[in-house]
Amino acid sequence: MRLSPKNRQLGLSLVELMIAVAIGIFLTAGLIQLFSSSQQTYRVQENLSRLQENARFAMQIISRDVRMADYAGCKNSSVSEATNHIDTTSGNYDPALHQFTAGIGGTNGAAGASVALDGSDILTLLNASDSGAAVQPPFGPLASSNITVTTGHPFEQGDIILLADCTQSDIFQITNDPSAGTTIGHVTGSFISNPGPTQIAEPGNFNPLACAAGHCLSRVYTGEASLYTLTLNTYDIQGGVNGFALFRNNQEIVEGIENMQVLYGQDNNNDNTADSYVPAGTAGLTMDNVVSLRVSLVAFTIDDNVATQAIPYTIFGDTVASPTNDRRIRRVFTSTIALRNRLP
Repeated sequence: MRLSPKNRQLGLSLVELMIAVAIGIFLTAGLIQLFSSSQQTYRVQENLSRLQENARFAMQIISRDVRMADYAGCKNSSVSEATNHIDTTSGNYDPALHQFTAGIGGTNGAAGASVALDGSDILTLLNASDSGAAVQPPFGPLASSNITVTTGHPFEQGDIILLADCTQSDIFQITNDPSAGTTIGHVTGSFISNPGPTQIAEPGNFNPLACAAGHCLSRVYTGEASLYTLTLNTYDIQGGVNGFALFRNNQEIVEGIENMQVLYGQDNNNDNTADSYVPAGTAGLTMDNVVSLRVSLVAFTIDDNVATQAIPYTIFGDTVASPTNDRRIRRVFTSTIALRNRLP
């Protein structure tokens, strides 16, 4: 049946057009909402992944240095038991660079209402690493004699090193330039290392044994002795490129870390187990008796407006309210780390 020309569809009515536009707007709004929700979900997951990655990396670096702290060679004793020859009375002495006297140390942050609300702590760790250099003949014959070591050693003038065997250890500063030979000098007094535009005034050595033959080590070391490089690493929280960050020796190493709290596990009865965990500076805390550390890091998402509201977090059993002026997500990562060089 053919329609007459007057019954054919000639266009859309205004009502039909408005209905079509309304349906289109509704579908478009749904798609926009779905896209926005998916984008926010992706943003949250990406930020949480970065947060966890930053925290794990930061804890891994700290844990490695804690486990290596206070290594003093095969003597299996604290670095603090070594005879320290660095001249602390020299005008060139800088504790931040030359205080190689304790395996661990720390400073508690500004006091708050609880441990969790204290300011961020500072942690200092002394690490000794085997240089691969061993003492070679001739040995001595005096304790003041230069030390002969294997070729290919990594030492330079001004380095502070640990010389140790299984019975004795000494910490001193290399006063000659050993880079072209195998002789390590250790005379008394301040000196200039790295001659030229980069020269550095060094504190040098003093003579704790008061020997009359010059600067004397605590003994004549033989072929059983090895030399170790010493590294003093200080961890703290400072302002970084993207807010607070974990710094080591004033170098930013991990972003997104805004607080570090450290408790020191002290062994009070010599059973190689921590009897209590307390902050640095606590009355009765002796760093030489610390056998483990409990470190808590507060990590945050780099991007703001990730959460819909300020989310509190818990550290050492205390609940802390997040700042009300941002919507970042914060997580606490805690690890108890043994100082293996202080354990059997």
